[in-house]
Amino acid sequence: MVFPGLPGAEDDGARFLAVDVGGFSFASIYAPFGAKPGVPAVERRVAWLESLSSLMNADGYASKRTVLAGDFNVKTDVVLGPKGDFTCHEQRALAKLCDLGFEDLYRRVRPDGDGFTFGFHRADKATSRLHLVLGSTIVANHVRNAWVDVDFRLWKGAAPVVVELDPEF
Repeated sequence: MVFPGLPGAEDDGARFLAVDVGGFSFASIYAPFGAKPGVPAVERRVAWLESLSSLMNADGYASKRTVLAGDFNVKTDVVLGPKGDFTCHEQRALAKLCDLGFEDLYRRVRPDGDGFTFGFHRADKATSRLHLVLGSTIVANHVRNAWVDVDFRLWKGAAPVVVELDPEF
């Protein structure tokens, strides 16, 4: 089965492409980034994440071998200041998705690693994680390794998260 968009949430600048293959469901994610006339960026992103959660819940993806990977455009692993309240709304929407039974596969392997993928204070140091690989519990139990491709980040400004699963899985 292929989903070329998030049902009811098709939007310029957002992407949800899912494919079921070999007993796995893989989804490429790009949550909406910018504002649209009359709709602030944060509201668009939260609504999109809620639609994603609804789809994942309705179709039982957390109980399958599912991987959701891409740019969620939600700052994770950052300490928020007084102007960071909007990020809390996004983080809660992302947490609701995870509460369905998805886990941050990078954090599964590296609970204390920085793993930052984007946003720079210095040319060589990223300051937040926007790019995530979430997996259902079934997948999370078979993660062998995970890392941020720092060399790619230095070239492009944003770094992919790479996850290695047990080959026999």
